[in-house]
Amino acid sequence: MSHEKPNCPLGPVRDASVRHSWPIDALAVFALSLLVTACDNASTQRNDEIKGRLVGAWLQESVFDDWKIRSVVTFQKDGTFQQAVKAFAADGSVRGETTAGEWFFDGETLKRRYRTVNGKPVSGIQFASYQFVSLSDTELACVDHLTEGKREVRFRRVPEGTAP
Repeated sequence: MSHEKPNCPLGPVRDASVRHSWPIDALAVFALSLLVTACDNASTQRNDEIKGRLVGAWLQESVFDDWKIRSVVTFQKDGTFQQAVKAFAADGSVRGETTAGEWFFDGETLKRRYRTVNGKPVSGIQFASYQFVSLSDTELACVDHLTEGKREVRFRRVPEGTAP
């Protein structure tokens, strides 16, 4: 026996006299919401744990067009960062730069928003964005999507105050 009324111009309508299992439906929705909340909480806890482990000073060393580049970035607990970069040329000349701003981690991407370069405000919005790969007590690995070839970037944890 069907519980629908077929003669309605808007299509079949359920007969209101038929009892539905709304307590079971409500319970299923409630259980699903608890599961989603638990997953969200676990993800948030993981992100917070990683953020806490990122706090500190990290050294990146690289070579670009015969320049040896050393960069020390320090992530603060309050979400700010400072970075000092020195580039050493084969002829002995040295160039340096300091930057500062805010850092963010969303579980997949580590971003730095630059506010100052050499103490002067940055015009516009300047970001560095790295896809998170791995983190140990001594090393941070990311993929830099802003460079050609999406190169992997590795940072080593160093004592705070380390000069580039």
